[in-house]
Amino acid sequence: CSTCGWPRVLSRADQERLLVQLKSGQVGTEDYLEIAKRLQAQQEPESRRVAVGEEQSPGDLCDFDLSIPSEVVTKQTYDWNRKEWTSEEVEVQIDWSRPIAEGNLRIALRMMDLSLPPGRQACAAKFQKATRFAGDEQTYVDVEMQEACRALASAFNSYNPPKRVKFLKAWVIVRNAPDIPAHQQILAVEPYIDPANYIKHNNNFGFVHPLNRSTPQAFTHFSWEHTQHTLMIVDIQGVGDLYTDPQVHTSNGVGYGMGNAGIEGVKRFLSTHQCNAVCEALELPPPGEGLSEPKAYRSNQSRVTKAASFRHSKFIREVRPLPNDCLPEDLAMLGLDFEEFNHIVVAWHRYDTAGEEVLPVEEIRSLLHELGYKYTGSELEQELLYEGAPELTFKQLLCLFKGIS
Repeated sequence: CSTCGWPRVLSRADQERLLVQLKSGQVGTEDYLEIAKRLQAQQEPESRRVAVGEEQSPGDLCDFDLSIPSEVVTKQTYDWNRKEWTSEEVEVQIDWSRPIAEGNLRIALRMMDLSLPPGRQACAAKFQKATRFAGDEQTYVDVEMQEACRALASAFNSYNPPKRVKFLKAWVIVRNAPDIPAHQQILAVEPYIDPANYIKHNNNFGFVHPLNRSTPQAFTHFSWEHTQHTLMIVDIQGVGDLYTDPQVHTSNGVGYGMGNAGIEGVKRFLSTHQCNAVCEALELPPPGEGLSEPKAYRSNQSRVTKAASFRHSKFIREVRPLPNDCLPEDLAMLGLDFEEFNHIVVAWHRYDTAGEEVLPVEEIRSLLHELGYKYTGSELEQELLYEGAPELTFKQLLCLFKGIS
């Protein structure tokens, strides 16, 4: 709201009482906003107060029309660690009358998720434009991509950078009412952040914001080095270092939706990127040079955190030995195409004749050699020893075959 900036205000009952005083002239607009902020601060414990640039999800927006009818929707949340979607029925209010923002592909609306605690209910709900509708799958891909970026943000923070970064938690709602246009049936949702301070730091095509802040650009550079030149996170945007709506480029151009420009997208970023103090502190190599593992940043107090090593396998779902039963994002991580994947499936079934989808280590060893395992025998034995299990799954075989941790 341009008038009040959407402050985090009181409970609905308190807000209505203050609004009555505002309309009657007992309280002026500035006084109303100040009272709301002060009382809210008194009611909240210190640990729940929100600083500038952090997640700001007002529970009761001061200009949200409370008379908007609510609707029951299916809320679907993605568990990145388990690679699973879960569903629940929730009640929401969506304001279709005044979009928050509009881009080339999507429109963002105000939404109240009434299943969330008071003070955390305000959200942004995004739907695809009718003229740019790419199907429901794109919305799910976007949410899964944002969750993958949240994981890499945690890895970045483990290197103790000068400033930590975070991506908003996103989810999907499915509207179940009849006669809803196809492009408005499934929406991507995330907590509301103040658009007044919103900045796009870089994009898919090598653009860099004139401010050229160090942390966002270093995070993109970090994502490329940390994943061993497998993927790069671009389109870094948000408030402060709280980001949303990222895009991922993969080295082979597979997965992560229509915005994945593959190695060309990576080259566009590297062509305009100038390493800054954060890149240097993490000892990232200059753009275009060979792979180098980031180093933990040393602060003035010489404190060093234990940095998280990248494990490709954490980004890959459990894969079954069935033809084409692998998502493009997982193929990108594995460095395979569908033809190669299906060839391995056929080879697997020559050993797994009972269809148990696990093989003993001895047969895994034989199968890897049959597939042309490119590492030495001692390296294979070391990896098998590391796995430490008498039987391995198809996913473990794939990771061993590609030399993936």
